[in-house]
Amino acid sequence: MDDIKIKKIKKSGTIVILYVNELEKPIILPETSAIQHNLKTDDTLSSTELELLIEESQLFACQREAQRLLAIRNHSIGELRLKLTKKEFPLHLQKRVINDLTEQGFLDDRAYALYLAERLVRQKPCGRTYITSYLQQKRIDRKLAEEISDSVLSKLDINIQALNALKKRWYMFSHLELEEARKKSYNYLSRRGFSFDASKNAFNTIVNEKNEELKN
Repeated sequence: MDDIKIKKIKKSGTIVILYVNELEKPIILPETSAIQHNLKTDDTLSSTELELLIEESQLFACQREAQRLLAIRNHSIGELRLKLTKKEFPLHLQKRVINDLTEQGFLDDRAYALYLAERLVRQKPCGRTYITSYLQQKRIDRKLAEEISDSVLSKLDINIQALNALKKRWYMFSHLELEEARKKSYNYLSRRGFSFDASKNAFNTIVNEKNEELKN
């Protein structure tokens, strides 16, 4: 077996690129790693040293990809893990990167879930089960999703939320017979996570308002 040698070293900003005779692709490392290992052109590496450099290169790539994704938008831990898995980063490196980002405050499922839930109810009035399901789609843990849903809704009047939701869709039901309109309204609000009582109150309020308008 030929000696494992560093054929060439290139530097690009804070990144160091190693070309090793035994590898088809270069090893990309942060400059700090290259300095730590005191790497030089024509250095001979043991197989153990080469494996270590490859591992550090994979970790560096995983860190860079995670940082790139978080620069685009916030992610839950589950969302980030899924995307890193699709990039085929080893699980133990994903765990290390995610733990570091969590400790540094760049990943915070509670804060992210709260932001998502508050934005959702502003844009689309909805109830507990809808919010919880939405947060779970963002790979937020179910228990935390339910907790955040309750927290956000505790600051709102659920009957007003249901009424606002139904008003936005009422144009689809207003021409129907009363019972058909009631059925479709209840079904719609149920899908949006509202209870039967909230749905009933919303429907009755709209019907009463429309009746009053007709009288006037």
